[in-house]
Amino acid sequence: MTQLQIVLLYFASIILRIPRIKERWIAPLMRGPEWFFDVAVPQDFLKGPGAAILRNYRWRLFIPWGIEGLTLVALWLTGHLSAANILVTVTVITLFTRFNYYAARIATENRTRHFECPDASQPTSNVVLSLEPRTLSAYTDWRVEAGIILALSAAALWLAFLPATQDPAIERRLFSLIVIDVYAQGGLLLIKSWVIRSGGAAPVDNVEQYLAWRESLRRFTTGICDLVRLLFSLKPLLVVSSSSAVQLD
Repeated sequence: MTQLQIVLLYFASIILRIPRIKERWIAPLMRGPEWFFDVAVPQDFLKGPGAAILRNYRWRLFIPWGIEGLTLVALWLTGHLSAANILVTVTVITLFTRFNYYAARIATENRTRHFECPDASQPTSNVVLSLEPRTLSAYTDWRVEAGIILALSAAALWLAFLPATQDPAIERRLFSLIVIDVYAQGGLLLIKSWVIRSGGAAPVDNVEQYLAWRESLRRFTTGICDLVRLLFSLKPLLVVSSSSAVQLD
């Protein structure tokens, strides 16, 4: 995979994560001015101590991005910046991002409770939950899956019937690419499954439009995930075609 392809894939991963950051950015305010997450607060809370609490919560959302940036810089300086290492880094940081969000939310709610309105009760009409079940098969394009299977199978068959005169270095490279590809496919499928199963509260105002936006975002994200999986599956075939061309020469 060329440096340009690596850079484009990484920027695609950034674009895919921006909507989730935006959703968490506004999460404390989704229930209206009288609520901060699940804590009832005075209406002028954000004009007082709430402003500092909100700023502290929001900057903590970007802690994983800073760690990811430093990790990628370290990989680049040591000469280990590859597609596989970027995929592992993004996967680990994606998991850490969820943990970081919950930690930031808990810490923020604990600080906010010092300003909680006494005898406040949770309203039952401010939010609704989407309970529609979603499965991986409903977001699967079987043409893409067939292409991935065919690409990996073709590379594996070529490796199994590799001519004895073939350069052993090509054999080792192809085998390692197939192993990395299978590992990447599993990781990307896991991420896709998390995207499909993720849910959350939706505001009552314009709830249908909100849920439609979430569904379109979910479809877009899973589509990009499948596209990345397809591109990964083609890499071993590129090695096969280049080695075959060299052999013909």
